[in-house]
Amino acid sequence: MSSLYVIWQDPQPQSRMWIPVAKLEHKDNLFILSYTQGANHKNFSGLPRMQNKDKKYSSEEIFPFLSNRVLSARRPEYYSMLEWIDMNNEDFDLFRFLGVTSGAKKTDNFRVILVPERNGSNVYSFNFFVSGHRYMEPVQDESLMLTSGERIDYEFEMDNSHDSLAVALYHRERKIGYFPKYLNEDIRVLTDILNSENKPLPQIKLIKFNADAPEQYKILCEFKSVWPDNFKPFSSQDYQPIVQ
Repeated sequence: MSSLYVIWQDPQPQSRMWIPVAKLEHKDNLFILSYTQGANHKNFSGLPRMQNKDKKYSSEEIFPFLSNRVLSARRPEYYSMLEWIDMNNEDFDLFRFLGVTSGAKKTDNFRVILVPERNGSNVYSFNFFVSGHRYMEPVQDESLMLTSGERIDYEFEMDNSHDSLAVALYHRERKIGYFPKYLNEDIRVLTDILNSENKPLPQIKLIKFNADAPEQYKILCEFKSVWPDNFKPFSSQDYQPIVQ
């Protein structure tokens, strides 16, 4: 079973927080969408054509709200996008595509998070694009500096005035951007558990640098960690279902 969360950004200037509002699962050839506790936020009115937050929605095809976030194979940039996210057309995976690209659209304030699956292993891993790279100091020939397989260091920015959970990313001591902010809380929790158990800390490595891509798809990385027995991704109250 594959699953992902739909997260929504509160548009109010004093908030701008990312909040999980729905979960999508693919089980027994059905797509099932249900709202989470985060959907009870006073400023969130519901997803298009799925306004009842106390109902589970099911369909044999993925809901238009999410299918519209997958680039059509008829679009000229489709194959470029697959290359940017390190995926082939032959092994196309809908949930992985949405998870890596975050299902971002310029016309709204929703994103998508793929839920990592343990599958009997003790490895917690996923791919992600570095956020905020466009705001970092530009350098010449960056494509020559960022080499596939290199380690990316990270640092918790406790004093960040915009987000006290911010996780800054560095390549050879040069800041290249940030971890996607809607994943920051889980990374903090995971790291605290590993520290308390004296286990190796998570590692981040560069998968590829896409010189010809838009800024949000420039730097693709892999996050990889030991998966402690007492760690459950996305376990805060806002991720819990409204309808059990």
